[in-house]
Amino acid sequence: MAESSTSIPPTGPLSRDEIVAIVTNFYTFLTTYPFLLPEHIKTPPASGWPSSTVDIWRKMGKSEAVLDLLAHLPYIDASYWDWFSDTKPINYIGRLPLRRLNEFRWEDKRSHFEPFSMKLSKDVFSLTEGYNYGKWLLVDLKAGTITDYSMLGGPSPDGEEEAGDEGWRLYPTVPIKQFFDACIDKMSGASIGKNRNYVRV
Repeated sequence: MAESSTSIPPTGPLSRDEIVAIVTNFYTFLTTYPFLLPEHIKTPPASGWPSSTVDIWRKMGKSEAVLDLLAHLPYIDASYWDWFSDTKPINYIGRLPLRRLNEFRWEDKRSHFEPFSMKLSKDVFSLTEGYNYGKWLLVDLKAGTITDYSMLGGPSPDGEEEAGDEGWRLYPTVPIKQFFDACIDKMSGASIGKNRNYVRV
């Protein structure tokens, strides 16, 4: 799959290439700040990341459309940098994430890729690891949306307890492009502290 530049037909409002362009534009924008350098953004070849890497991702049980998108996304390779407070981007091509997937049972390491106790469908994956108080940015490829989920970082929506492992669906959800456009708008007016490794918006 990764050897072909042909995108799997979209199941939602955006194609693979449209999502890749949106994310790439945002990551490029981040490099205009001093805390992230252009070399921290790892961009795949036109054919995508290697098939051997995609095969490791299959342990997550995601759809072919998600795997195809992951195979063509750029990744932030800067372990010191937080996207938001207590929130790190998941570097799906990084040595540690791949080791977690390749050498351990998925259920033993799932909490590094998905919110604890939440059930994500095969068409949903996270761009970030939100820990306890950070943000899990959950991309629903079929719906073309991003959900901003936090375990302990804010008030819980009504009905979350009753929703059980589907409770993440009750959190703020917007179209993918709208989410990244809003991030750029907010960050464009943000003040950057000298020793801060993330933007407070």
